[in-house]
Amino acid sequence: MKPVELYFQAPSQGRIELKIVHAVVFQIDEMVERLGITLNPKQRADLTVELYRQEVARLEGSSDQTVDLQLYESMVVALRG
Repeated sequence: MKPVELYFQAPSQGRIELKIVHAVVFQIDEMVERLGITLNPKQRADLTVELYRQEVARLEGSSDQTVDLQLYESMVVALRG
């Protein structure tokens, strides 16, 4: 799935939280640099979509809406091989 597809599916699957999308994209950039890894465009798009979904689920119903991708950093490290 491409990030743009999130927008196309929004009416049928609920709202897209743009603040969360922005935070996810920003934090992925930081994570990639910190870990010294490279992602091709498809990997970056897939990671963005999946981490967005994970964060939306984690933050649902929470009063603290702070995005924290460090929770998933070990998974990204494991996947890079």
